[in-house]
Amino acid sequence: MRKSLHLILALVYISSFTIAQEEKKADKEKDEKTNKNLPIKPERYFQLNTDNGSWMSVDVSPNGETIVFDLLGDIYSMPISGGKATRITKGMAFDSHPKFSPDGKSLAYISDKSGGNNVWIRDIESNDSTQITKESDNQTAFVDWTKDGDYLII
Repeated sequence: MRKSLHLILALVYISSFTIAQEEKKADKEKDEKTNKNLPIKPERYFQLNTDNGSWMSVDVSPNGETIVFDLLGDIYSMPISGGKATRITKGMAFDSHPKFSPDGKSLAYISDKSGGNNVWIRDIESNDSTQITKESDNQTAFVDWTKDGDYLII
């Protein structure tokens, strides 16, 4: 009886270890596809739950209903009235300084996912990002839209 209990516990441990390893492998493969330009690959993860931050860039949507902000290298959105934040960008890249386009359909932001700080635009509905600048020496610090939304100020 005692031997069979040890055997069952060992099998449960081995199967849970295998599942954890498969999940880690899947996460690593996903990160490699997402961050193909970054030289460093993530090996560990941690979960952060917080209700405050500092040294953040914040922008309000043109309709006044949503805010976007950066926190620890990722960009989040949430209702201006408060609530749970939704992560827009994630991964090893350091994304910062989000700015809504005048029509509220896109975000311009700074990211180092191409190796240097560059300007990117993210379509809010499709979540597709497009790299705008391709700097390797100059460090882009911020971006903003012109009032008509036709140009970016860098």
